[in-house]
Amino acid sequence: SFGTEKITVLYQAKYGVKWLGTQGGGLCSAQKLKSGEFRFTRYITDPRQANSISSNDILSILEDPQHNLWIGTQNGLNELDKQRKKFKSYLASKNDKNSLNNNMIHSILCDRTGLIWLATDLGLNILDPASDKFWHVLSDPAKYNSLSGDLLRCIYADKSGTIWLGTYCA
Repeated sequence: SFGTEKITVLYQAKYGVKWLGTQGGGLCSAQKLKSGEFRFTRYITDPRQANSISSNDILSILEDPQHNLWIGTQNGLNELDKQRKKFKSYLASKNDKNSLNNNMIHSILCDRTGLIWLATDLGLNILDPASDKFWHVLSDPAKYNSLSGDLLRCIYADKSGTIWLGTYCA
């Protein structure tokens, strides 16, 4: 049961598990059993647990080619260790230039090289999972080929590998 939480994102993982992100109710997995019934598992923020999800407000979900599950929330990016059912959280830190620069993660994409692209309220953040370092792309009105704005909402890669970004501004 989801109570009064709104489902904000649905995601079908490779091996049949369905993932549901909610507004206020955390993350939920739905796995179909041989009986035809579903087994639901809910993941919510627990301030006493360092390895719980960073927010109960889920905005985006992605499974990468290595079957790692990435969850974008209103308070950072999370990677779920499905075996241990624990999360690794990536949060913005003003003291760390290699961290996220904004915690609002609207959309997630994994490119052909394994980099994780994130649409945030402060431009594009790109994570190299091998080094756990981010770099940032922001709009710059002085450059003609810059982002049109920093409020990014969606990311898409077409068949040729070209990555498209949707901004809120223009």
